[in-house]
Amino acid sequence: MTNTPESPRPIAEINAHIRNTLEREIRVKHVTVIGTVGRIKTPPSGHVYFAISENDYSIPCFLHQHVARTLGFKVRQGMKLEISGTIRVYDKDLEVQIDVERASIVQAAPSHNLLELEAMLEAEGTWRTTKHPLPPRIHAIGLVTSRNSMAWGDFQQAYTDEGGTARIIPEHVVLEGDQAIQTIVNAIARLNNQNHIDVIVLVRGGGRQEELGIFDDPLISKAIFQSRKPIITGLGHADDETLADRVADIRTDNPTRAAILLAQHETRNTPIAIPVVSAPQQSLTPNPANVPVSRKWPLGAILTIIILGALVALLFVWQFFA
Repeated sequence: MTNTPESPRPIAEINAHIRNTLEREIRVKHVTVIGTVGRIKTPPSGHVYFAISENDYSIPCFLHQHVARTLGFKVRQGMKLEISGTIRVYDKDLEVQIDVERASIVQAAPSHNLLELEAMLEAEGTWRTTKHPLPPRIHAIGLVTSRNSMAWGDFQQAYTDEGGTARIIPEHVVLEGDQAIQTIVNAIARLNNQNHIDVIVLVRGGGRQEELGIFDDPLISKAIFQSRKPIITGLGHADDETLADRVADIRTDNPTRAAILLAQHETRNTPIAIPVVSAPQQSLTPNPANVPVSRKWPLGAILTIIILGALVALLFVWQFFA
């Protein structure tokens, strides 16, 4: 018996059949996943196409321009995101992807991308090569942080204890989640519109790298660049450094150090020297508070020292009893 050759079918028909079959079989159409952003495409339409991966597995994602505007941050390669959306099968290219409806940052892009971000800001003309000096007299300070954070009270307490007398104008912002970046940008803009504010302080206490990662977002850096008033940062601890720190007029190690610096400037009336900074460089951050920076040892080096010490001790004991 000879097989009758099958008539050719349109590719569109085959793809549509596969799509319909897959969509029938997919029982969970709405999913939430966590993964790392890989390649990104941003066509003129404003939509964002990217892949999100976990271990050796990845899936394409589609972020509509309207959804992208509501996120409060820009999706960047290397970010770890939690996204929720609907699984779609498109028959034109027979591609399965997640149509993203919501996204939040789990971990920011690696800090080694800071120099690339600096270069991007310089190319856009939004990198400050000169710094704003502090005014000789400070009458009002705009404090940008969350009222629920320890930084809120730490800054005000340290400033008062050090003898500072300027009025502190707190500006509450969200420090985590989808809306954090935009609330910080808006707060800086609002304080710039208040003529009686002399200086702005942006602070938050220590946290995980992903929590401090929002301060690597170019939107915050651009807001600092556009500020007509000097901005001091005190974000995290001495070893933490963000893009916002590098763009700021003065960077301090933490909220308390920022408060002490301002109080001492006021009580001693000592001008703070602000260096000229060119971008991009490896070392861009002034440390006007003169706080020693502790050296961070690699875990492997620490373990090696411990093991060598133990071996020397055992050899000594063996020789002693031999």
